[in-house]
Amino acid sequence: MKFSRFAINFDTMKYINLEPKIEELNRLNNFVEEEFSLNQHDIKLIVEEIFVNIVNYSKCSYIKVFFELNDNQFKIIFSDNGIKFNPLLKDDPEFPDRIEDAKIGGLGIHLVKTLADEISYEYINDENHLTVIKSV
Repeated sequence: MKFSRFAINFDTMKYINLEPKIEELNRLNNFVEEEFSLNQHDIKLIVEEIFVNIVNYSKCSYIKVFFELNDNQFKIIFSDNGIKFNPLLKDDPEFPDRIEDAKIGGLGIHLVKTLADEISYEYINDENHLTVIKSV
């Protein structure tokens, strides 16, 4: 996986404005399927994990998600005005030797890092911007 910075051109991207509520996840998934005819499991997991983390932890008042599909590369940018948080700096979880010792939670960011082809984070104008690129 490659971590890099991306030039963000929001003018050419499709987007959806969302309230920071778990119920908005259905609307977000439907938007991706309708606008891009994508029903890929990896894309759904990435979108769900990031969106749920933003809703649960950022204390934001809005979430904007921008999308662009070019040359089989699907770019997703999550933008929110919540607490500054770079998920790329979070340590990967330790995996237990036995399933009985496994803790619930804490694997979402690791999963996104594993599934993404490229990922970057920037804090711009008091907003978190997490960009994920996935080949489709």
